[in-house]
Amino acid sequence: MIKIISCEAITASPESDRLVLNSRFMQLSFILDGGVYVNKEYMTVAQGFFVNSSTNVKLVPDKSSNCSICNFLLDGDDSEKLLHERSLSSDEFVKFTLSDTPAYLDFIRILSKYDFSQANDAFCQAAAKLLLSFIKSENTSNYKPIYSNPYLDRAVRYINDNIASELRVETIASIIGIDRMYMRNLFFEHLGMSTMDYIMQTRISRAKELLSNEKLSITSVANSVGYRDVLAFSKVFKKYVGASPTEFRTGAKKVQVRKKEDVPIFIL
Repeated sequence: MIKIISCEAITASPESDRLVLNSRFMQLSFILDGGVYVNKEYMTVAQGFFVNSSTNVKLVPDKSSNCSICNFLLDGDDSEKLLHERSLSSDEFVKFTLSDTPAYLDFIRILSKYDFSQANDAFCQAAAKLLLSFIKSENTSNYKPIYSNPYLDRAVRYINDNIASELRVETIASIIGIDRMYMRNLFFEHLGMSTMDYIMQTRISRAKELLSNEKLSITSVANSVGYRDVLAFSKVFKKYVGASPTEFRTGAKKVQVRKKEDVPIFIL
């Protein structure tokens, strides 16, 4: 049975040298804070990667903030079957995104402090399966289309999966193989907005979700939605939301407190 055999947390500062990860075991890595270039591809909070055994992975820390990465080493006889179900067995390097960010990040942080060398096999197996269940592979073969138009569906999926990267309308159109104006018309026809408006809406929505996790810094949230400049992110966020990221986080916390206070207590 596939299981976690060890776990290692890595923290890299902007001044850190390039790191090279290599293991004879399969590796499942999660970005918990900050941003990092993984084999020249930028990744940030709630993203991660899977590599097969003996595959080199080069990490270059982002120059804007510290980066925290949690690496889980996996091994087991049924690994091929389980990894295939998550579309993780076909490539040596696979990028993925967590499907439920705040709760899963908190769980991974807790799990990263656990000494798996002292745990029994049943726990290590259950933890491995649970981690794999969090993953939404970006090259999954069993992806179900959301929109009937295949070009729109591919464009939306690309934006959602790469919201932490710099997104240009021309580049997206080129990647999916259509003209920029045709893609713009598709977004207006089916979504009632331009491609860039959809990108901005997705960035803001994602930022709101991440801000609900107080353990994430504003800088990490900004990086996670494609902004390397936290001041620029704060300005855009306030324009669309009407409050700064800090004000939004404080307001959301107050709402949660009020909801708890509103719950009636019955004494029997």
